[in-house]
Amino acid sequence: MSSLGKANIRDMVRFTENDAIPIYRQIAESLRQGILSGKLKEGCRLPSESEFAKELGINHLTLRKSLQILSEQKLITQRQGKGTFVNILPHHRPQRRLGIIIQSQNYFNDVYFLQLLVTVTNELQRNGGGETVLLNCCNFAPENMIDEVNRNRCDSLLVLSCDNSYLSQLYSRQFDHLPIVFVNQHDGDWKEAGRYHVAVKENIITRGMDYLFQLGHRRILYISIENPNIPALQRRNMEFLNYPLKEKIPAILPFRNLWYETGREVALKHCSSSRPPTAILSSGIAFAFGAWNGVLESGMKIPEDISFVGIDGNPHFNPLMTTLDQPMRPMIAKALELLNDMRSAGKHLKRQTYLFKPELVERGSCRKMKR
Repeated sequence: MSSLGKANIRDMVRFTENDAIPIYRQIAESLRQGILSGKLKEGCRLPSESEFAKELGINHLTLRKSLQILSEQKLITQRQGKGTFVNILPHHRPQRRLGIIIQSQNYFNDVYFLQLLVTVTNELQRNGGGETVLLNCCNFAPENMIDEVNRNRCDSLLVLSCDNSYLSQLYSRQFDHLPIVFVNQHDGDWKEAGRYHVAVKENIITRGMDYLFQLGHRRILYISIENPNIPALQRRNMEFLNYPLKEKIPAILPFRNLWYETGREVALKHCSSSRPPTAILSSGIAFAFGAWNGVLESGMKIPEDISFVGIDGNPHFNPLMTTLDQPMRPMIAKALELLNDMRSAGKHLKRQTYLFKPELVERGSCRKMKR
C-alpha cells in the first residue's frame, strides 16, 4: 500500500488564494483529477489531516471540507484510526470525457434526443474535440449515479433529461465540484444548487398558435399526452390550454409511449369528422410524424385542406413540414462554453441561465385561410 509523499503533494495539489473559486474546492478538484487520471494510485493512503494541511499551508478545517467533497463523490474512504484511502475504480483511459445524462427507454427512436446528441458531438469536435459517454438513467438507480459518473471517469456533465429523483442527486453536494449544465430543465432548483442552465424560452406553443392565428385559423387541433415526468411537455400543454381561442381543440391523451401512433390516431379521427380542424400543432416531432400520416389517411391534403406545424423538424426529414425549432446548435454551444468556463480558474460566470428564442421555419405546410 503506497502513501502520498510530500513531493507528490506539492506537485499534485494546486490552488490560488486570490482565485474566485474557494480554496477547498480547488484542492478537491486537484485531488479528484489526480485520482481519475491514475496519478493517485488506487488504495493509496493520504497523509493525516494535520500533516496534509501543514504541507499545503492551510487550515485543517479547509482541508477537511475538501476531503468531505471527495468522500461524497465516493473517490476516497475515511477509516477511523486507519487513515484516508483512495477508492478502487474501474480502469479507463485518463482523458477528458463529457457525460451526457438522459432518461429514456428508447432514446434511439427519439428524434429530439438524437438531434441533440448529434449536435453535442458536432459542437464538441468543432471546439477542440473530446469524448462523450451516454449515461441513461434507466440503467441505474439515483443513488448510484455518482458511481456511474466515476466509473466512466466523466469530468463534466450535460443533463438532457431525468426525473426528480435523479435531479435531486445532481443538485446535491456529491456533484458540487463537477461542471454541470442542464438543458431545458425549468424546475428552478438547479439555480438554488448553483448549477447552470440553457433552455428554449417557454413560449414555443404560443409562438405556433400566434402564427396559425395570423393565418386566419381558429379550429386548431393540438396533439399531446399527459406526462408529469416530462416538465417541458406539461408546460407546452398548459400553453395551449391557456391560449385565448374559443374553438381550439385540445387532444391531450393519457400517458403512453406510442407517440407516433397517438399522433396518427388523433389526426385521423378529427380529420375524418364532420367539422375537421383547419390546422394541426403538436407538442413534439414524433406526434407530428404520426399526425401527418393520419391527415393523409383521412383524405385531406396539406396545406390545401389543412395547415400543419411540427416541432424540432429538420430540412432533411420527410415529410418536409413547417416547424417550430429549438435552436439546438447555439444552445449546445453555450452549454459547452459554460462547461469550459467552469474548468478554468479565475473565471467569473455572470449568469446561471441562458434562454433562446424558438424559431418558426416555414417549409410549405401552412397556408392562409380563405375568407
